[in-house]
Amino acid sequence: QSDQQEYSNGIAIHAIPKTLKAQLSHYAKDQGSTLFALLMSAWHVLLHRYSGQSDIRVGMPIANRQHIESHSIVGFFVNTQVIRSVLSADMALGQVVSAITGSLQGAQANQD
Repeated sequence: QSDQQEYSNGIAIHAIPKTLKAQLSHYAKDQGSTLFALLMSAWHVLLHRYSGQSDIRVGMPIANRQHIESHSIVGFFVNTQVIRSVLSADMALGQVVSAITGSLQGAQANQD
C-alpha cells in the first residue's frame, strides 16, 4: 500500500456570451471599474461563500516588466501579486467590486 496520494486535474474552458460580456463590462464601467476587477470580485465572493472565510487572498501572475530597462532583456520576469478582500455576507456586489478595485490598484502601485 502506497502512502502517496494521487490527484487528477483538468481544464474547463467556458466562453462568456458576447451579450453577457457586454452587460458585465457595462456594469463594471458604471462601478468605475473594469471587467477584470468584476470577475475577480466574483471569484472572491465564490471563495468566500464556499469556504466560509471572510479574509480571502488570491494570487495572480503579472508580467513584471514595468521598467524600460527590462523590455529588451530575454527572460521570465513573472511575479505574483496577492489580491486581498475582507468580505461579509451582507456586502452588496458594488461594495465588493470597489474593494477589489482598490486592492488591484494597490497591488499594481506596490508591485516592486
